[in-house]
Amino acid sequence: MALQIEEQETHVNFMRGDARASIYTSDTTMMTKFNKLVEINGVDWKVEEVARLPRTGEVISITYSCPVSFVSYRRKAIVREYTPEQRKQIADRLHGMDSVSRSCSSLLDSGEYELTGGEDTAEDDSV
Repeated sequence: MALQIEEQETHVNFMRGDARASIYTSDTTMMTKFNKLVEINGVDWKVEEVARLPRTGEVISITYSCPVSFVSYRRKAIVREYTPEQRKQIADRLHGMDSVSRSCSSLLDSGEYELTGGEDTAEDDSV
């Protein structure tokens, strides 16, 4: 049985001289966010420990680590107010990006094109 929302918590821990921060969480929403960071190639997020319930094997907490420099604090919440016209422009941009993404996916699904490597192999990126 998963932890109730009121029992889910996240702790960030590091000492002044540490190179890496340790992040313990039993919060399933935070686990999802951190798991996405861990899955990105070339990013310095790591899973250090996974705690599971003995009987079911259900994950109840995960401890992650990242460079201390990844931990940041905000001065205040930023509230952006948009005019209806600005909202429409933003929505149009997002819909345009979504259609490009679908076009790329359909090209890959067709088998006509193939993704290779994760690095840019172009010798000259100048425009």
